[in-house]
Amino acid sequence: MVNWTDIHPKFTEELQNEWEEKGFGYQITKQWKEILGEVFEPKSNWAFCVWLRDEKKLNPLQIQETGNLENLRTEYNKLWEDTHEGFVEITRSGRLKRLVWEAIGFTYPEAQQWIQAGFKPNDFWKVKQWKSFGFTPQQAKAWREIGLTELNDLGLATYLRGKNYQPSPDLNLEQLRKEHNSWEKNPVAQEYLDIIIS
Repeated sequence: MVNWTDIHPKFTEELQNEWEEKGFGYQITKQWKEILGEVFEPKSNWAFCVWLRDEKKLNPLQIQETGNLENLRTEYNKLWEDTHEGFVEITRSGRLKRLVWEAIGFTYPEAQQWIQAGFKPNDFWKVKQWKSFGFTPQQAKAWREIGLTELNDLGLATYLRGKNYQPSPDLNLEQLRKEHNSWEKNPVAQEYLDIIIS
């Protein structure tokens, strides 16, 4: 049995699963770690490796042979910065916002879609929540445009989607909020599952 902490001591089971879900097994992850060297970070480097593999069509051996890792890293960082200059800003915890987005599971193309939908680099937790509730960037944008902008509005948006409502400025949000709050206090089990899973 392989132990991912042999690759890097910060590997947890959750991080191992994330790398595996992105198509990286133990051996290939170990190769990426060797290529990236001291700066390898299990929490966020998977996104850079996905970009190298999927967009640049490169594997660790090819990068080692060409010796252009730093140029590729610069190009990758510029993609994030060109999407929004806020990705190179530092969070209160001292991390680049780009790294936070990567650490919570977003690749560069995914982040780009959410930014194009009107979110900002500071909105990483909002984006994570919208995504975890099953909304695409375009769907989240549509619901936000009619006034469901706060995190506590996600339950209402999910409820409305489950009831087959479409985002529209004609919706009576005040009345629908009351209906949702009433339903939330006494949901019928199957209806609750249908709405949450939809």
